[in-house]
Amino acid sequence: MKIIIFGANAISQKLVDVLQVYEDQVLVIDRDSWEFNNFKKRNAKLISANFFDQGLMESLEIKDTDYVLILTEDDKINLLISRLVRNYTKGFIITKMNSYDDINDIFDLKKSLGIDYILNQDLESSRNILKLVEDDIGIKSDVFAGGKVRLIDYSVELDPEFIGNKISEIGSLSTILVVGILRKNNLIIPNGNTVLDEEDKLYLMGLTDDIISFRSRHFHFTNVEKKKDMIIIGDSGITRSLIDTAKEINIKVIEEDSKKAKDLRNKYEDAFVIRNSFKDVLKKSREEFTSCDALLALTSQDELNIVTCLMADGIGIKDIILKVESQTYNKFLDNLPASAIINPSMIAADKILKLMKKDGGMNLYHMFADRAEVFEITLKEGSKVENLTLKELSLPEGMIIGAVVRKDGSAIIPRGNSKIERGDRLVIFFKKKNRDNLIQFLNGENKKLFQSLFES
Repeated sequence: MKIIIFGANAISQKLVDVLQVYEDQVLVIDRDSWEFNNFKKRNAKLISANFFDQGLMESLEIKDTDYVLILTEDDKINLLISRLVRNYTKGFIITKMNSYDDINDIFDLKKSLGIDYILNQDLESSRNILKLVEDDIGIKSDVFAGGKVRLIDYSVELDPEFIGNKISEIGSLSTILVVGILRKNNLIIPNGNTVLDEEDKLYLMGLTDDIISFRSRHFHFTNVEKKKDMIIIGDSGITRSLIDTAKEINIKVIEEDSKKAKDLRNKYEDAFVIRNSFKDVLKKSREEFTSCDALLALTSQDELNIVTCLMADGIGIKDIILKVESQTYNKFLDNLPASAIINPSMIAADKILKLMKKDGGMNLYHMFADRAEVFEITLKEGSKVENLTLKELSLPEGMIIGAVVRKDGSAIIPRGNSKIERGDRLVIFFKKKNRDNLIQFLNGENKKLFQSLFES
């Protein structure tokens, strides 16, 4: 598959890393060469050029391109590129629009501009948040295998049964798999003989029904009621999208900036907007916050969102969702008392992959102290691991197969005697630093694939 991306940013960077798994031909174009500093150059061809250079379009042989992703940070430029590119290709065009306020007007022009899908991070993020709020599991979880498999985290200190015992001796872990343990900021890939410590954070992978069953036994609640009252800190595109779409939820917005608060009231007459800081409102009416079903910290400042999360947890708010865009904080995000942490760029990348019909899932809500990732990969026919059990695979250190999706769509949580079959899709939890061991284990097969996945 041939893919051309206009715009080097966090979304395209993630896409380049993931698309390498499929051995697609990926080309990234940006006007500024310094934007490529964070790209792994062997994973894609990188070109610094003027987007509107006619010679560039002709040299790209864009006619045979399957997907064109237009992802710059300038909406006008994105629309112009879309119109220009359509003259050269019948490929599927995905165009990012950064402004939520203008999104409805652009939807009306989509066909005339030759755009197949308009991507707006705020809209995609709000849809994601609503799924989280309405999810019957009631806890932060990453979803794989089309919803059949989930990954959650769990603190050992919450259950005396776990402390000081081997994983294999804990009955409630018999149907799910501990794929990773965060211990004093070190990530461990465990086995059945690993003894759990009181300060451990476990990353658990299992079939959705088994994860829900574990949740009901260990998270000290059994029923998850539909959320009715939501408080949002900060006016943003996501905030406005939620007001537009979450009609059955009572939304209250707290915005400190007077101009933003006024604009929000003018555009959304039915919106309940308080012009004040979260801290000041909290002083006046703490009970109002503790009675809400969910609190969302959606300001443009990551640091403020994190502080808001800590303050909300301090007064007993149970369901907290916050937006964090910078990867600077990945090392400690899993330790925040939040139901979910969303990164709009990663949500956008995940949506693009789904539009491109890629079967791989991504970890969106767990960062694993920035030391690991989870990914799905379908085995190629004739892979040397076909018909081998997990025991026979002798997996190297730093990698664990958390789930297997069969060709017929069924999913299993594998054990030592589970056999890998032709056409299986593997959900792999891996440590980034162990890439060399895995490449050696594969003996060159898919070397190109795993070099990109395991780049630190």
